Amino acid sequence: MRKLIAAAFLLACTAGAARAQTPVQPRPSASPAAHTADPARLAAAHELVDALNVQKVLDESMNTMLRAQMQTNPQLAQFEDVMREFFGKYFTWAALRDGYAQIYADQFTEPELRQISAFYHSPVGRRLADATPQIMQAGSDLGRDAVQAHLPELQQMIMARMQAPAAPPAKP
Repeated sequence: MRKLIAAAFLLACTAGAARAQTPVQPRPSASPAAHTADPARLAAAHELVDALNVQKVLDESMNTMLRAQMQTNPQLAQFEDVMREFFGKYFTWAALRDGYAQIYADQFTEPELRQISAFYHSPVGRRLADATPQIMQAGSDLGRDAVQAHLPELQQMIMARMQAPAAPPAKP
């Protein structure tokens, strides 16, 4: 049972991260609180997340993660409906749209958001937005395959660590 709960927790933690991009560091001169107060910036961020098709990415991400978990942990299959109900309740575009817009508003100025949005509204930008879920899936598969190819080495490293005497805690 603990294994099932751990797998479900892992799924919950990784579902949002499945499609995450490398985070951009906030500009040192601007605080997130200041961005929150700027309605024009937030409106531009909303336009961008819509142009990025984040809703489709989230939906596909949830389905991909659930399928992967069912394959990796077949004992979870009996709970697939429960997990879909849970994610359908909390991992929705309606619940996350404003948060995604805020993330972008915290990272970019209003003019930058409008420029990025203009690109994603262009034909090549639309094509990139539409292809992003497949590109991310292919990247995920590539990473999974790289780990799988060397999994015995990782298992040996973990076993070696478990058999080694505990090292004293490092002093700060």
